[in-house]
Amino acid sequence: KIFSGVRIPEVWNADDGTVYALACLERAKASRILKDEIALKDDKAGRHLQNAARVDKAQRVAELSKALSTLVERAALNAELRIVDVRGIGVAGEYSHADVVAAFEAALDALKVGVVATGAHDSEFRTSLIAGLKKRGYTVLEDGSDPSLDILLNAKITVEDGGKGTGKASKIHFARAVIEIEVTNVQAGKVIGAFTETRKDGSRNYSEAARQAVRRLVKKITLKVSPKIDSAMKGI
Repeated sequence: KIFSGVRIPEVWNADDGTVYALACLERAKASRILKDEIALKDDKAGRHLQNAARVDKAQRVAELSKALSTLVERAALNAELRIVDVRGIGVAGEYSHADVVAAFEAALDALKVGVVATGAHDSEFRTSLIAGLKKRGYTVLEDGSDPSLDILLNAKITVEDGGKGTGKASKIHFARAVIEIEVTNVQAGKVIGAFTETRKDGSRNYSEAARQAVRRLVKKITLKVSPKIDSAMKGI
């Protein structure tokens, strides 16, 4: 941990060759610095909460997420202040962490996500991705063309024939799956993120190898979609 205002007033050598140093921290000065940083965090959290009240549902999730992150940083600074302050007292916060968490969870629940998939094994991929997103707390509509959608995940699945292996793998057929994901804020009409995942798998025949490669990419894509949505929305 790096503190501001620390000075080293004395350094000495012990008889066994060990070097000692005395570090001193001026409590009053350190407290002022921490209080200023806390005030900045309060202002930042307040701006995000104000923004959350006047944007669409997709952006609201992002703004509340930023507010939560800011309040976590503020809590860490306040914990340091209670250590440094002579009275051991921190600064009372204007915003309740519990209230913001509740608002974030409500916004997340209200956010409607749709999934559209085209290409090889698209139906199985879509079903598995929807199940994964629901486990992560998203409300996913079965109809990817529903006009009330806030976020649409569009997946394009391509599978390439990798042929049979050689040597000991001569009886194994390989396939390479390429899945392109596009994340769109439907209400704003903007593409807010995109990424591509690939995987090569082998099995007794091409069809099974292709299905396996697509199926095994679902978990990786599910884990990547949520932060991708969050990070993409931060730039809106």
